[in-house]
Amino acid sequence: MSGEFVLRMQGISKRFPGVHALDQVQLNVRKGTVHALMGENGAGKSTLMKCLIGIYA
Repeated sequence: MSGEFVLRMQGISKRFPGVHALDQVQLNVRKGTVHALMGENGAGKSTLMKCLIGIYA
């Protein structure tokens, strides 16, 4: 398995009025690996993905 990252996010933070949704999140995905993003409702999964694809700046 290669040590090469195909996705690397560092220091991702997102705030909404009254809510700190993401605080310095890091996500590293190596080539050839499979990951699942799991968590409770309101944990920030969708917010993180929206930051990744550029919906949120």
